[in-house]
Amino acid sequence: MTKIILLLMFFTIFDVLAIPKIKKIEFKGLKTLKRNELNIKSYLESKEGGIYKLSIVKKDIESLFDKKLFNNIIVNCKTTTGSYCAEDSKEVILTYVLTENPTINSVKFVGYSEVELEDIQGVVDITANSILNISKIEANIEKILDLYKEKGLFLADITFDLVKKSKSSVAVIFNIKENSKIIIRSIRFVGNKHIPAEEFKRVLLTKEGGYFSEMTDTGIFKFGDFERDLAVVKLYCQEKGYFKAKVSNPADIKLSRDKREMDITIFVEEGSKYYFGKFDVSGDLLYKKEKLLAPFKNLEKKAFKRSEIAKAVMDITNLYKNKGYADVSIATPIRIDEKNKIIDIPMIIEKGKKSYIESIEFTNNTVTRDKVLRREMRIYEGDLYNQSLIDYSKARLFSLGYFETVDYSIQEGSSPGLKKLIVNVKEKSTGTFQLGMGFSTVEKLVFNAQISKNNLFGNGQTISLYAQLSALQKYYSLSFSDRYFLDTLWDFTARLYNTNMTYNYFTKGTFGSAITVGHPITDFLRAYLTVKAENVTVGKDGRISTSDDIPAIYGMFKDGRTVSLEGQLVYDRRDNRLFPKKGFYQAGTIENASFLSENKFLKLTTDTRVYIPLFWKFIYRLNVRLGWLPNSKNVPIFERFYVGGIFTVRGFEWGSLSPTKNQISSPYSGVTPFQIGGNKQLIINNEIEFDILESARIKGVFFIDSGNAYIEEDPISMSGLRTSWGFGIRWFSPMGPLRFEWGFPFAPKENERSYIFEFNIGNSF
Repeated sequence: MTKIILLLMFFTIFDVLAIPKIKKIEFKGLKTLKRNELNIKSYLESKEGGIYKLSIVKKDIESLFDKKLFNNIIVNCKTTTGSYCAEDSKEVILTYVLTENPTINSVKFVGYSEVELEDIQGVVDITANSILNISKIEANIEKILDLYKEKGLFLADITFDLVKKSKSSVAVIFNIKENSKIIIRSIRFVGNKHIPAEEFKRVLLTKEGGYFSEMTDTGIFKFGDFERDLAVVKLYCQEKGYFKAKVSNPADIKLSRDKREMDITIFVEEGSKYYFGKFDVSGDLLYKKEKLLAPFKNLEKKAFKRSEIAKAVMDITNLYKNKGYADVSIATPIRIDEKNKIIDIPMIIEKGKKSYIESIEFTNNTVTRDKVLRREMRIYEGDLYNQSLIDYSKARLFSLGYFETVDYSIQEGSSPGLKKLIVNVKEKSTGTFQLGMGFSTVEKLVFNAQISKNNLFGNGQTISLYAQLSALQKYYSLSFSDRYFLDTLWDFTARLYNTNMTYNYFTKGTFGSAITVGHPITDFLRAYLTVKAENVTVGKDGRISTSDDIPAIYGMFKDGRTVSLEGQLVYDRRDNRLFPKKGFYQAGTIENASFLSENKFLKLTTDTRVYIPLFWKFIYRLNVRLGWLPNSKNVPIFERFYVGGIFTVRGFEWGSLSPTKNQISSPYSGVTPFQIGGNKQLIINNEIEFDILESARIKGVFFIDSGNAYIEEDPISMSGLRTSWGFGIRWFSPMGPLRFEWGFPFAPKENERSYIFEFNIGNSF
């Protein structure tokens, strides 16, 4: 009863005060935003059924203006009878007359050259057909300026123009004035007493400039890189034991008068050097303490190094994750003994609950089918979580060569203990259509054409049509391969080819076909079987001899049919099949031509390749090739071994490292040296490859090559190897890998050149 009386008193007071109520709120003038009327109403404090106050309406107008959607707002207030509002009005109708901002007809950018249009569009979120919002344009200008700072164009200036296209639309034009890049004249470190400035400079992305800075983009100030570098300097101090080091942020930056050069001063306070003390581990221990602490044993009493802790903690984390504990966490609180400068690290492990893989999803594979990705995985839906298998699966996907990057993330599943594995790939172009012309020191003018497609229709298959014409060879081939033929584990390759090859003393023409099938024995070991059928013709007009009177010694010059069966075992642990940076490759091959073959031989070869990443992105590459023709008396000359040149031992003429026989064609002719090829060969290539200009995919290489071919009577011996050294430049261009290499023989003989420059289109080992 009391509540009812109070309610009646409230309505009585409301009527006495005659506070107007809002009967209805209307909008006029909406065009583009007509469908958003309810959203616009939600911006208002005034509500239908609520009270009408002029102060509230003023706030509503300010709120609408803040949304940057309208350039004019008028509010009309009338009673339900049509008269203007008065203080004694009971019910009113509010009408908001809104003039919309124009729509954006188009967005254009002018004045850019150093930054790609795609990169600019990638940071801008203004689109055609949206409502003009000046604040949003200004915010996007800041985004573009940040992009220019990252690219080293620190002085870029951006304005915008609005060009009227119709009564209700405008074009937004961003005017970009890039100005010059700022070249870093000097980088100084002040306050460092123990760590030399040169050590700091080596870990910086920011480098001092030089004469070629504009061309190579080295020595150009980039804001993003420099912000990262300041953090890296501090981390580097901690890596050297200076746990409490301080680095000024921001650093002291001074521009030259013309604003084209910059001097940078970084202030460093190293502080005292700290050392590792005792390590301990507690919490959820799945293993004995001795095993968990094993990675830390060698660290005690050594200078503090944060990366060593991170590495050792990661080792322990992976032990747990490989047991299914995906959410394991390891806290590493530290105890500092300031007097003795000792840091003790007691670790606490919380293993969490075991997790299982609920689902595996692939993203951004717009071309590659899920099955191509899924068959490379070594962890499956329903499996216990295993970090090593996830990382191994990632490596297998990347080694396909179809993707620029492969990443993954772990998300929570539909219930506790279940995880979703999300694999994100960034596909790259796997199709090639190229017409090329080049010059090789061996092959002179080289013309090539190729149409190929890896990952055909996203199925992981490869088809290729290739032709190459030069002074030494004419080569045509059509091939198809599928590593999972008919969705099985069988590898299938078919080739059809026609070649004409000019050697030093003879020519060889081949028309043939080959079919190869393979099957994995383990993840890294595969067995292959190849059947080849060729029709071979041999001539005596070679590259350095055109004489027709060279005798057909040893039955080597024979035309005829070659039918061979080849078996091969391949062990491959490379990180990338096309451009490996680490890993190991071993192949052993036996080829036998006997049954149904007119040309008969048995050939054994092995290839061993090792790739080891060194410091500063240097890669050590080793290639060892062995070959042997047992029972080689009647082996055709074109199946024997010829060493020398860019494909075997650089610094020597192509095929020149071959055993020779002196031949007398007739009683009236002189002695003619004739290269008969070897029945054995040994080739050793040592390379160190490094980036010269990473963005342009230009690399440098230093090499030492050794090799030779041996006649039947001579055994393979290290003392019989010919050796050279040299350097080169490699450019992974759109038309394919280009090699420019200079080889210098050690102790060249009288008839050998002191150096040889060679150029070739194609990859090295």
